[in-house]
Amino acid sequence: MTFQEIINHGIRTATEEEVKLFSENGWVLLRSLLSPECVALLKTSLVSKVGANGLQTYHPARTSMAGWGFNTYGPVAIDNQTGASEEPYLHAFTHSRRIGYLGAQLMGSPVRYALDQSLIKVPDAKGNNDHVYWHQDGPGTPSSPFDFDAQIKFWIALAPISPDCGSMRFVHPSNVTHQVREVMCDRSAFPGSINKLESLGIVSPAISLEAGDVTVHRGSTWHSSLRNTTNSIRWAYAVSVFASSARYTGNPWWVVNGLRQLREGDLFPDFRFPIL
Repeated sequence: MTFQEIINHGIRTATEEEVKLFSENGWVLLRSLLSPECVALLKTSLVSKVGANGLQTYHPARTSMAGWGFNTYGPVAIDNQTGASEEPYLHAFTHSRRIGYLGAQLMGSPVRYALDQSLIKVPDAKGNNDHVYWHQDGPGTPSSPFDFDAQIKFWIALAPISPDCGSMRFVHPSNVTHQVREVMCDRSAFPGSINKLESLGIVSPAISLEAGDVTVHRGSTWHSSLRNTTNSIRWAYAVSVFASSARYTGNPWWVVNGLRQLREGDLFPDFRFPIL
């Protein structure tokens, strides 16, 4: 098969039950979303950027990944300012109609491509293999660049990822009371604080992912992951999309750095954020 056929036939749609679970919980696990052929294509393409050891990093607004708890390279598929393709296979995947349709199923409206990035935890990597504490993604917070909770993130396992390797857990924002927030924001108590959240019945179960499994979460959904204590690299790749009707709030967002024509209240420009 051609790479376009691999993408066209290698991404399934979400079921009605999966869409319902996402709407209710702010996250969902999509088992076997991607075919083995599609996973192999994505991993080979990603390795061409980050290396077989997963240590190559890139971020337009940072020179160091220290303190993040993982290595990231992103965007991978495009040039951040121009939107031009930087990796043809990843560009074809992230900008495909299949991803657009899946995003629209979950969001309930057409979506735009925002960003793709590696989220890799390498065992014993200095400074970049650590717990990722409870947080919301920037686009899901009061300082969001979007005028409503518009973003969702596809978190793709390109190899098996167990909880001890760094798979994620989730808490719906409606369950985050003042008391719960205090528990979640106490980094000194992490990861033991997960037990408290389990006793309250508000945290998702620990999950093990196989290659091709995908978790999807809203920007407002709280999430965290453990330090990778296995002997395997956490090969995770994320694609973020957002509702095409979202408008720019004017809040800082490194993704729009350099887009001087973008003003508060504007729709996001198609050349950089195409509707899928």
